Amino acid sequence: MSTGKKILIVEDDILIAMALEERFKRWGYMPCEPANSGEEAIGKAGSEQPDIILMDVCIKGHINGLEAAREIASRFHIPIVLMSGYSKSEIQKEANLDCIVEFMSKPVNLEELKNVFESISAPLH
Repeated sequence: MSTGKKILIVEDDILIAMALEERFKRWGYMPCEPANSGEEAIGKAGSEQPDIILMDVCIKGHINGLEAAREIASRFHIPIVLMSGYSKSEIQKEANLDCIVEFMSKPVNLEELKNVFESISAPLH
């Protein structure tokens, strides 16, 4: 069953990105080609117009996941699920963004992630 929702994965570990991409396909989502840097995430958010973004906080490039999320929020208003090895309280203090719909600690629980995606009923853009 296809949800028809496009997902952008922003993860600089190619093996994790590929595993997530395959899982999302099985769940009926349409993953965009993953981005591995903040700069690439911003570019793909604009060109691909995904319905949901799964963003790692610590990624390659000059722009980290939080900075990329801020830029994406201000320009595209796409809901973002953040994931990080850091604690939720550490990230929430810095993030404080309306576009962040959920924060997930790594390793991400896939069933919880699926529930979060299902709860995002409609794109915000």
